[in-house]
Formats: sequence, C-alpha cells, structure tokens
Amino acid sequence: MPNHLDMRRSEPTEEHVDRLAALAVQLVERVRDDNPQANLRWLLAELPDPADRTSLLFILAAAVPTDRPWAHLTAWARHRAAA
Repeated sequence: MPNHLDMRRSEPTEEHVDRLAALAVQLVERVRDDNPQANLRWLLAELPDPADRTSLLFILAAAVPTDRPWAHLTAWARHRAAA
C-alpha cells in the first residue's frame, strides 16, 4: 500500500505527521486571511521540500468532509469575493 503521508520515508514519523497537520491548520486559517502570494511564500518557507508539500495535500484532503457539497465547503470564498 502506498504511503501518501511521506513520499521520502518508508513510514512517516509521528513528529513529521504532527508538524504537517499543524501546518495544515495554519494554512486553512491563512487562506481565509492572506493573499495567495503571501500564502505561497509562507508555504515554500515552511516546507521547502516538494515531497513535504505533496504530503500536506493528502493531510488536507483527509480533513475535508465528504458529506457536504463543495459549494457549501467553499461558500466563504464566494462571499469574500463579493464583498
């Protein structure tokens, strides 16, 4: 079975997963408050290794509820753009 949490190691460490999870929470907050360029600079500074950014994608995907429509999950973005 492929290991989606960390492409570089045979098994991710708990510390590595915890760090990625903490960064995921920060990114969720930043996306709502900061502009995309600032978020990209922050993300590249926090995770310079592309494999870590790929692992972060899987952590973020695992946190998305699958029982709600996409429009409901992203409504905050449409309301912000209209303001």
